[in-house]
Amino acid sequence: MFMLQMCSPVWSKYFKLVYGSVPTRGYPICVWNFAFIYSPLLKSAGFTSNPATTCPWNPAPPEGQYYTNMVRPPYAASFAAAIYNSHQFQAIPSKTWVEITHGAIGGGTEAVGSWMYYAPGSAVWFNTGANSKAYPDHGASMKEMCGKNCGFGPLFTAAKAKGYTSIQYIQHADQSCGRISGIDHPGRQWSIEIVDTNGVGQFGCGAQKSSYRAGWEAEYECMCSNGWTDPAHSNLHNFNCAGFAMRHGDKQNCGANTNNDGPALAGMPIASTDACDCAAKCKGNAQCAAWTWSKGHSTVGGKNCWLRSFFGKSVENCGADCWSGTKPKFVGAATHSDLIV
Repeated sequence: MFMLQMCSPVWSKYFKLVYGSVPTRGYPICVWNFAFIYSPLLKSAGFTSNPATTCPWNPAPPEGQYYTNMVRPPYAASFAAAIYNSHQFQAIPSKTWVEITHGAIGGGTEAVGSWMYYAPGSAVWFNTGANSKAYPDHGASMKEMCGKNCGFGPLFTAAKAKGYTSIQYIQHADQSCGRISGIDHPGRQWSIEIVDTNGVGQFGCGAQKSSYRAGWEAEYECMCSNGWTDPAHSNLHNFNCAGFAMRHGDKQNCGANTNNDGPALAGMPIASTDACDCAAKCKGNAQCAAWTWSKGHSTVGGKNCWLRSFFGKSVENCGADCWSGTKPKFVGAATHSDLIV
């Protein structure tokens, strides 16, 4: 079903909607290995088949099966679908960017830690951090961290205190469709779970200030809004990045609303239309490591983009009129994605 070539107009359009553009690196790319599909965007791109909505398969869906209803309500995103792949149930190394999903119910209970599913194809990325540890299921982690069944709040508090940046569960099964799995109890599993021990899952962005990245190989900062909700479920706050996937029509607001004192390159400033254009100019300059864009407060002869040799300290001297950021970059050297074969 999914063995279409990347040159297919369907996949080209889909990549533009989800990742912002057709990738220029990371080939060969196997779209068969998407674990997560934005079903309305795939349909918008011209794919005519609908995902299966029931899960009759035992012990697992066929390889490459396109299906939906992977996650139980109330966390089931209205736009989510999957492609089944049996090899996507492996522990992920530390210091690795991975694509994820996350959902938060308004007034939810994730005050300590932020739960995610590993989801190649989401275009939203989380870094597992310096010290990530994998367990087969929840019970094993509680026994090691707490010495007893202690509940998730104490568990992740203890894990963070011991220096663990994230916890993974490779065989936990409480989902609606996928393979039959589970150690603590049997059930269905469509993906492995990842918990950010530094996160607060009550927020749709996994924390009050998100550390997610976006795009192909986590190239861009993710401008995630904790106020963005599922189009069909107003109480479900989902992972999101402005300019990508379900928010592809929203303008990506590049950088943070601040100035910075990193040294400017020779010949600065230069003319730029907006913060993202200034960031793109930095990306195209080998000497640039950071940038600042001003809408009007600090323009010089109509020029308003400063490319810098490094990102300095934040400086609040623009009257909230400056945006600054680091050079957009591929982090593919530290990226794990089953899309790259």
